[in-house]
Amino acid sequence: MSGCPGESQRFSGTMFWAHQFGAAGPAVATGDGALPPDRLGRLLDRVARLQRNVLEPRGLHLGGTSAREIEVLRLVAEGFSTKEIAEQLCYSQRTVKAIMHDITNRFHLRNRPHAVAYALREGLI
Repeated sequence: MSGCPGESQRFSGTMFWAHQFGAAGPAVATGDGALPPDRLGRLLDRVARLQRNVLEPRGLHLGGTSAREIEVLRLVAEGFSTKEIAEQLCYSQRTVKAIMHDITNRFHLRNRPHAVAYALREGLI
């Protein structure tokens, strides 16, 4: 990096954390430290902006779940059958099953109740 005006700075993992959060950064990046409250607030603000400006417009969530996956999980949590979910969302039953299969595989979940419990615990629904 030449340091010329207008040149974008790029940081790799630990460098980014050190630049943004001072001496605590590298330890926090590896899970071995804690951030002071003011810096934690800045980090949470950045995460919220990322969610709002980058992920939500693309139908994504920080957990890697799409809006349609969340909607299917919400309906499963409400006790609807695959057929009822398909009818409500105008999907085929096969699509609903595929969405649930993808979710359970991606997050290493055993079944629908486990998927609902995970979604509740993670704040997805």
